[in-house]
Amino acid sequence: MAFRALLSAFFFTFSIGLSGCGHSSKTTVTHKPAQPTVQPSGSVPEQLQQQLDSFAEAFAVPGMAVAIVSDDDNYRLHYGEYRTGQAVTADSQFAIGSVSKIYLSALVLMAVDSGLLRLDGALIDWLPDIEALSHGQVSGAISIRQLLQHSSGLGELDDQVAGLLLAGVSPQQQHQFQWSPEQLLATISSPVSLPGQQWHYANSNYLLLGIILERIYEMPLATLMQQQLWVPLALTQTWQVEGSEMPKALADAWLDMDRLGLPGDGSDALDNAGQQALAIYAAQAWGAGAMVSTATETAQFVRAVIENGLLSDAMVSELQTTFDGTNYGLGVVMGEFLHGEYTSRIIGHGGRLPGYRSVAAYLPELGVAVAILTNADNLETLGPQPNALAGLMDRLVVTYLQAGHRGLQ
Repeated sequence: MAFRALLSAFFFTFSIGLSGCGHSSKTTVTHKPAQPTVQPSGSVPEQLQQQLDSFAEAFAVPGMAVAIVSDDDNYRLHYGEYRTGQAVTADSQFAIGSVSKIYLSALVLMAVDSGLLRLDGALIDWLPDIEALSHGQVSGAISIRQLLQHSSGLGELDDQVAGLLLAGVSPQQQHQFQWSPEQLLATISSPVSLPGQQWHYANSNYLLLGIILERIYEMPLATLMQQQLWVPLALTQTWQVEGSEMPKALADAWLDMDRLGLPGDGSDALDNAGQQALAIYAAQAWGAGAMVSTATETAQFVRAVIENGLLSDAMVSELQTTFDGTNYGLGVVMGEFLHGEYTSRIIGHGGRLPGYRSVAAYLPELGVAVAILTNADNLETLGPQPNALAGLMDRLVVTYLQAGHRGLQ
């Protein structure tokens, strides 16, 4: 049983300082997930739920939602609480962090399909003032493809926004940090290389892509997403965070206060003021990581990008074109699923915001999409395995496939 590829890539992060991002390599490694504390028994649904329960208890996860989607089934698992005293359900929403990059990449590739944009076109074609806006930290010679693949050489966004928000800025002061994407451009750090020379994961790439899309379509990014993605795909519980309000159905963020150097002991749920501060922080992620969704709709979307004609065959192929020496395509991480007779490509992404961890992937040769969303803060640092969510996804998919996709309600 193995995910084959550098699976830390699934945990790419939207980060302004507090969350690091993974690195990708074509070096093949074998992921051997930790075994659940209780071996599953009983019916297939019971086995799947038992695997989820065992994982959540072992890693002290407050709440989790899982969706497994194929032509045969739309199966959902739930664990724990999304809010104190309120159990996670199929409708519970979680911040999905950098899984959002798949959505933005889809919009970019749809624009290419429509002849409005060229993958190898220059950034300066759409942002002629980019060097002035970014204080010379962004070169207009960067291409759209390089932004999507993180091969632009750009540095990351500054961390002062996150640091101030999560250090307890009062609600009266929070409006000062509701920066526009253009204002955030000025916080991009020094380039790490010339365009096209090396791979360096930076959310600034997707900030720029969002600005380009707004200029092409002359509408806010959230409106564009609604018109081109959410409405056509009937995604009624998927949102982009804007301003200082999180959706009412959103699971409360749980933070490891000790690790972040914040007041409190252990892991605590944010209070209302903290959630409002986190909303402003999440909104800064914008096209790089500001999406909120349910596990079911997240799994449905990653499958739809490949299967339902949202993109042309040419763009589906481009999506999976990785930068030299990496497993990173155009907004997706590529890998392989190898388990006996079950083999497939893996097309997906991971996400992380303070208080949330997520992973979503589609296995096209097996026709199965999976999304795991949590309101846990530090899954990747707990236990003996650094990629705990990927290990759980491995076990759930194998159990599901061995059942022949039958009998799941």
